[in-house]
Amino acid sequence: NGVRLDAILPKSDPFNIEYLRSFIRNGFRLENVESHEIDRFGNPIYMMNSLVGIVQNDRLVRVWGTQKDITKLKIAEKELTNRELQYRALAESVPVLIHRLNRKFQFTYVNSAVKHTFNVQPDQFIGRDPKELGLRDELWKVLRSKGQRVFETAKAESFTFTIPSASRPGSYYNLLINVSPEIDETGFVHSIIAIASDISELAKAQDELLYKDKLLSFLSDTANQFLKEENFEIILPSVLNHLGTVISADRVYIFKHEGDHANIYSTWFNDAVSPIGNASIMSTLDYASYGDLKLAFKENVGYDFEKGKANSEGWNKLMQVQHVMSGIVAPIFSDQSFWGVVVVDSCTNIRSWNTVEKDFLKAFASTMSSAITRRMSIQQISEGESRFRLMADNA
Repeated sequence: NGVRLDAILPKSDPFNIEYLRSFIRNGFRLENVESHEIDRFGNPIYMMNSLVGIVQNDRLVRVWGTQKDITKLKIAEKELTNRELQYRALAESVPVLIHRLNRKFQFTYVNSAVKHTFNVQPDQFIGRDPKELGLRDELWKVLRSKGQRVFETAKAESFTFTIPSASRPGSYYNLLINVSPEIDETGFVHSIIAIASDISELAKAQDELLYKDKLLSFLSDTANQFLKEENFEIILPSVLNHLGTVISADRVYIFKHEGDHANIYSTWFNDAVSPIGNASIMSTLDYASYGDLKLAFKENVGYDFEKGKANSEGWNKLMQVQHVMSGIVAPIFSDQSFWGVVVVDSCTNIRSWNTVEKDFLKAFASTMSSAITRRMSIQQISEGESRFRLMADNA
């Protein structure tokens, strides 16, 4: 007994119509061809077929064949495809960089986040390794060794990695990278998935925090040193040396104002700056030369300046002669009277001085004020004792 073809291959399914046409075109013979059928319970199933038609008098009278039920395999393939689509949708929507690399370290997939981060189209990555995309040799060696270890051990690894920005010269991306192996059923690692998060803002915040801590430590150490030394002038050169180093300046100097002119009280210069010419010119600076900086002095705040932009012809000339690109200045007071200034210079580039650095210099100026006042008090006490002893000797 047999059944009609349309009983197992419903004509309502276009796939089955094409299946039968292929059977006819191939001389009533097919091998390993998929068909969509209905089982005896009316459920759709997938079969793998090999068919041979029996033709008599130029008419197909019957068909012999073998079938294998591949329904479970097809369902699994559909689920896998759906999961892959879901994975792709998720990978394209998250704000992290996702890469798949084969054992040659060639990119086989990257998500669209690379476009927003590196300004490079994702398809430019495919089939190329990081070195071919311009990564420097020393960075490529580090990255390759990390990936190779994952291939060899089949264990995930996490590490931080810094790469220069191609679109923003002088800028860097700080990445936190998690690398996981993709393992087949035999335990072989055929590729790795690298998920990279841009932690540049976090790294910047950490660097700023460390910088602030370094500045605060300097202020604390300086205050302690000044308290231990009655004559702070003895240790002032080393303190200015430390100040210049901690704030990465080219020059640090203190002016003491006496009358209408300023005298250099103490200086520190790095190796790129000559102290000889500077001293002779700076000593001629009078109070009027500060221009709009005098307003900052009255308000007792740190003030930043830039070459050619100070509201004072004298101050701009000073910066030009001294090859100063930018700097900060803060006033020093003693007994509520203007005593002088402490100045920090940058001679190599126009540097943007932030609020933390300006407040830091103001705090150092305040520490100097305390040291000066303490020194003056000690001198007055000493002079008073000398006068008292002299009076006692003459009594």
